[in-house]
Amino acid sequence: MTPKRPAPTPGAPNSPSARPLIATRRILICDHNKQKFADFVKALAEADIEVKQVDDRNTVLQTALDYQPDLILINLFLNSAHTLGLIREVKTATERQGTKIIVLTSQNSRENIMECIKSGASDFIIEPFDSRQLLQRVKYQLQDREAYSPDDLKAEPTQVLAGFQLLYDCLRILSEVRETHKSVFEVLKRLADISKSPRVNLILADVNTNLASVIASSDDESMSDKIVDLEKYPEVREVVLKNTIVYIKDITQNPLTKDIKKNLKDIDITSLLVFPIRHRSETLGTLAVRLSKDGLEVSDKHLKSFYMIALCLAPKVAAKKLMKKMESQK
Repeated sequence: MTPKRPAPTPGAPNSPSARPLIATRRILICDHNKQKFADFVKALAEADIEVKQVDDRNTVLQTALDYQPDLILINLFLNSAHTLGLIREVKTATERQGTKIIVLTSQNSRENIMECIKSGASDFIIEPFDSRQLLQRVKYQLQDREAYSPDDLKAEPTQVLAGFQLLYDCLRILSEVRETHKSVFEVLKRLADISKSPRVNLILADVNTNLASVIASSDDESMSDKIVDLEKYPEVREVVLKNTIVYIKDITQNPLTKDIKKNLKDIDITSLLVFPIRHRSETLGTLAVRLSKDGLEVSDKHLKSFYMIALCLAPKVAAKKLMKKMESQK
């Protein structure tokens, strides 16, 4: 969660007479080109978000400490020099204030993207960018949401026991049902029944192309290989990029996920729980559980149990990725 900035004291330079008691969100743009951000900055002003822009890499760190932005947009190349080291410095220095970082880059190779994420970035956006798209990404990063590291899910014996039946059922289905798609569908359906979810999806994602493929869905056995734009699935992007478990409690309050309501008017969805599908040190996609108002009350036990199911599904997703690669080479 993003920590709240302390309220100003009366009589201080930033007193309530000069600034509101509830601090306005702040964004620091680190880029030499002001013109390309003109529409973006205008939209931020309309959303009551403050903006400061710097173009000298030597002033970025101190400005970030003084200005205390909620989010920093930084060009991967500033003053014709690589900024990965600078990003690491800024992330370390602003960790306590909860500053998020989005990298602007024209290099969209997976290796380059993962280096940005490892250095502390929360997201990246490829240039040239669309101002509306950038605004959506920024608003998404400014939202409060919970993320869990899979490495932190150390299950206690009682929790393992509680999730054993579900794990056993899913492993039995995957081993006994001959047809691969049918077995995956049955597992997703089992998860949907347990969580009272209107829809559980298994998704294969590629951040390089910004495309994803819905491999299977619990509410439609015929669904297979439905291609979707990752811009419409920001929670999937985040999970694949950072190998985290993301829980968005209220999709209507999020600038991107609130559109799910419009696209799926016949399905009652209030929150999202998304798990990484990881195979041989690579995050291939996600297991996404959509929750309704009267659905599952998420607990630590459910996080651990569902993550174990995601691990069980990983070989199926890896096989699907290999199959798609072979088909593209024909």
